[in-house]
Amino acid sequence: MSHRPYRPSRGIEQASFEIKEHAGSLYDPDVVNACLELFKEGFSFIKSEVLQAINQLPLQ
Repeated sequence: MSHRPYRPSRGIEQASFEIKEHAGSLYDPDVVNACLELFKEGFSFIKSEVLQAINQLPLQ
């Protein structure tokens, strides 16, 4: 889904297709369903990375 130095980002649609296509062979079907639900809710890796960084800050 994200940009790589050797290719541009493929986007959420292509990522969803890839995940669905390989459910039950490469990916556990329960994990696929959970992942697709997160995508529908608007999950963003960027938001998650920011929140993770904030949570790692030392308390003042």
